[in-house]
Amino acid sequence: MMSVMNIRAFPDEDIALYVRSKDSETFREIIFRYEKKLIRYMTFLVKNDLTAHGLVQTTFLTVYRDLNQYSPRLKFSSWMYRKAHEEFAHFYKAQRKTTQAVGSYPGLFEELISDDDFENEFSDPKLVKHIAQYASNLKVMYREPLVLHFIEQRSYDEIRDILQLPVTIIAGRITKGRRLIEKKYGKAS
Repeated sequence: MMSVMNIRAFPDEDIALYVRSKDSETFREIIFRYEKKLIRYMTFLVKNDLTAHGLVQTTFLTVYRDLNQYSPRLKFSSWMYRKAHEEFAHFYKAQRKTTQAVGSYPGLFEELISDDDFENEFSDPKLVKHIAQYASNLKVMYREPLVLHFIEQRSYDEIRDILQLPVTIIAGRITKGRRLIEKKYGKAS
């Protein structure tokens, strides 16, 4: 097993390949790097922190199982978010079949936003807070690309890889989502 100090210096792609070929214990580093990010992403999608934690655990199990399918031609982070998106899609379809609404918890997003790590990642915290506060009221088709772009700081190309949609559709959904928020709640101030 690689030492903890040594492994922290490696990029995600190298760690994934190392886990796949030599040392399954090193998968802990992938969990360490992605758990908080994926929980934040999933919480914005399902609007329930307990459900988000469960979906993220399932995502990690799926990632570990499917690690041999990972190709280094794709950014590992995009592949991780794609796996999380797939778990959300399964959950969302099951929710729609049972016609249960996804729960909403007031104050949850403010808690996520107040996280110190979270605050330091973004150049325009007012815009990010505004989107985080109101994105939960949008349809999933607008909410998910907004969260990936503004909250998780993913590029349009990364979002394309995650959602497997053309960049033009992603850009349109982000623009429309922002406009819907601005129309209903005003611009970020």
